[in-house]
Amino acid sequence: MELKQSVAFRAPVRLVLTSNGIGKTGLTIGDVIIVAIQKQDGVSVVKFLGPGDWFEIDPVNMPGVYDVLLSASDTDTLGYLKYSVASTLCDSYFGLLEIRANFEADTYNRLGTPTGISIAADIATRATQAQILSDATPFPGARIDVEISSRASAVALAAVQADTDDIQTRLPATLNAGRMRSHVEVMDTDVIGASQIAAGAIGVSEAPLLANLDVAVSTRAAPGDAMALTSAERLAIDAELSTAHGAGAWDGTVAPALVAAAVWDEVKAGHVAPGSFGEEEQSHATPTEVLAAVGLGLVAYDASTGTQVASRAAPGDAMDLIADAVDANALAADAIAEIDAELSSVHGAGSWEDAPAPPSKTTLVMVDESIGVLV
Repeated sequence: MELKQSVAFRAPVRLVLTSNGIGKTGLTIGDVIIVAIQKQDGVSVVKFLGPGDWFEIDPVNMPGVYDVLLSASDTDTLGYLKYSVASTLCDSYFGLLEIRANFEADTYNRLGTPTGISIAADIATRATQAQILSDATPFPGARIDVEISSRASAVALAAVQADTDDIQTRLPATLNAGRMRSHVEVMDTDVIGASQIAAGAIGVSEAPLLANLDVAVSTRAAPGDAMALTSAERLAIDAELSTAHGAGAWDGTVAPALVAAAVWDEVKAGHVAPGSFGEEEQSHATPTEVLAAVGLGLVAYDASTGTQVASRAAPGDAMDLIADAVDANALAADAIAEIDAELSSVHGAGSWEDAPAPPSKTTLVMVDESIGVLV
């Protein structure tokens, strides 16, 4: 009997009485003395039966016929497998199984169902290697190798793939209702003409809008043409300019007086650009700022300086001079002459640098006796 490798199997057993050769019925796993197994590789195994390993087939119609369960591990070795079963008062039973890797059914399953009457017939309809390599065999084009050699190489395919990846980065990731939305920055001259716009491309609801746009554009002045404004438009522009910049003659030359008044009324803040008249004018101190600076300077003098100023003679008071307070080094030459002339005009001519002559002195003593001068 043939058995597939590593598949559990109920192996048949027939036990008969040694005394008369009649099949023994009613044997259980307790009555079975030993089950021995020997595999193709020489390994012998003693199998101990358990519940579910021993089956009696039919004690009435097939007395003495049993099945012993061989597990997948019992049948894991290819080749012949011998097994024996022994029981009390019975002859030992010897069985033989052939363990195989595959059966014909396995081969058939691997090949699949034939399209024709048989797998062999299907194979016969296929081209042989010689036919494949022969120029005489009709293939699309010429020989298969020629067909293959005319196809793109791996390098060419890689270049195409790189270009495809690059193009993909420039396309939008998603579509808008099945259409591609693009942002066009520059278009060549005459790139869109009547032939590029399909009939019906402009919807019925959008056509009136385009017609209105065409009328509006056609009524506008061309580049370089003077704009003809209506009286209402000119008044509206004049009102807007007057609101933003003040009233003035916007159609002619602005009156100089208005310009001058606007300049002098302009707030000084912010008009300090380097080199401008605004910067120059605002760099000079005002009288208020000068007085404030002088006051701060006077306050800064120390107490001793203030005392010295206070001790000086007021205008018209006689000055008390200390010894050698005034000498030739302290007075200019013309100052001495001016003092001599002043004294001579008051007290008479004389030599103020030397002692006067006796007659003159006597006279002066008498004249100036009352004031006690030059005794």
